[in-house]
Amino acid sequence: MEGPWEGTMGEQNQPKKEDAGAPLKQIHFCNQCKLEIAEGAKKCHHCGSGQNGWSRFIQIAPVFMIGVAIVQVILGFGQLVLGRSLLLETKRERVLASNALKRAEQAEYTAISVAKNLDKIQVKVEGQAKTINLITTKVEAQAKTIDVITDRVKQKYKEMLHIGGKATIGVEESGEHAGAKD
Repeated sequence: MEGPWEGTMGEQNQPKKEDAGAPLKQIHFCNQCKLEIAEGAKKCHHCGSGQNGWSRFIQIAPVFMIGVAIVQVILGFGQLVLGRSLLLETKRERVLASNALKRAEQAEYTAISVAKNLDKIQVKVEGQAKTINLITTKVEAQAKTIDVITDRVKQKYKEMLHIGGKATIGVEESGEHAGAKD
């Protein structure tokens, strides 16, 4: 078998004696297995891997794709965890919103009940205000009647005083007349 393995172990990397006068060749190694290969070889005769860039890419593409798939799985799992967290947060906020809605509905019901009661109270107050106005009107009328009666009583009192004063004068006059007769 010809190739880089000819001769003994120590002679492997050394040029052949017949090439001693020739300039040293640059040694090339396989991109995959890292063993020595001929200069300008398109494939490694040890492992069969291609030596140009595209061959290398095609060989590592499955590994790259697996790496990308693993990253996508990790990102997908992260999105799943984040999505679940957001779902739980959304459910919690929905429960809070539902409770707030129930409290708002109860407050609305209470407000409607209070408004109805206020309407009833307002009707009663308006009725009582009308009654108070009627009573006030009657009291004012009675006060006028009392004023008229008071004026009449005062007038009669003055008349009685006047008549009483005349009677006293008349009694005194008649007593003087009677005393003169005696």
